[in-house]
Parts: sequence; structure tokens; C-alpha cells
Amino acid sequence: MIETSIPRPASLNKGLLITIVLAAVGYLNSFFAQSSMKEVMLRQGLPPEAVAQSGGMGVGMLIFSLLITGTLLFYIAKGFNVARVIWTVLGVLGVLMSVFSIGLLFSVSTFVGLLAVVGMVGNLIGIVFMWMRDSSQWFAQMKADRLAP
Repeated sequence: MIETSIPRPASLNKGLLITIVLAAVGYLNSFFAQSSMKEVMLRQGLPPEAVAQSGGMGVGMLIFSLLITGTLLFYIAKGFNVARVIWTVLGVLGVLMSVFSIGLLFSVSTFVGLLAVVGMVGNLIGIVFMWMRDSSQWFAQMKADRLAP
């Protein structure tokens, strides 16, 4: 994992590990959901051109999401509190938005729906670990070290 001047607390390491594992599961889930969604859209009578175009946009969004996730987790691991705050806001908003689409995901596939639920719960657990007292103290110390002459 990424080295820092002060050892990261165990709670933050757990939060990062949970987040990384579930992000990987989420990206796999997106891959499965995307292929299943194509079949659903074709059955509903959408033109094949529109279905193909939606797949390209989905891949682009997936790559963009992967870049944002990787960047934020890198800076969280380096002790930048602003990255932790941004991750928390995006994570909570993502969970709230996912709640509205959970029925659709289960209609596509029970497997996809279950993975989405596990991802939502795990994301919240990872965020909680990142905000434990020892983690917050570590972020404060990392900031103080960066500001020290």
C-alpha cells in the first residue's frame, strides 16, 4: 500500500481495503449489468443502434468513474482530508441514487441486484471506517506535518 510518514491507523486501512474490494466488485457488477441491460433494451424494442450507443457511453462513464475512484483513494491513503470529504459526499450521493435504481437492477438479474446491495452497504461501512476517531486524528496529523516548515 502507499507509504506515509506516519503509519495509517488500522481503521483507515480497513476502510480503504473494504472500499477498494467493493469498488472492484462494483465495476464487475457494472460490466454484468451493462450486458444484461442491453438484452432488456432490445426486448423492449429499442433500435440496435441506440443500444450499441448506450454501451459506448457506459464504458466511457465506467473509465471516468475508475479514474475518479483511483485518484480519490490515492489521496485518502496519502492523508488528504479533502479527498476523504469528497469521497464521503460522492459515496453517500451514490448510495442514495442507487436506492432508486435497485428495483431495476433486480429486474435485470438477481445477481446484479444483490451485488449492488452489497456494494451500497459496503461503501457506507468503508466510509464509516474512514471517519473513525483514530483516522480523523491521523488526517489532522498528516495535515500538520504537511504545513510544518
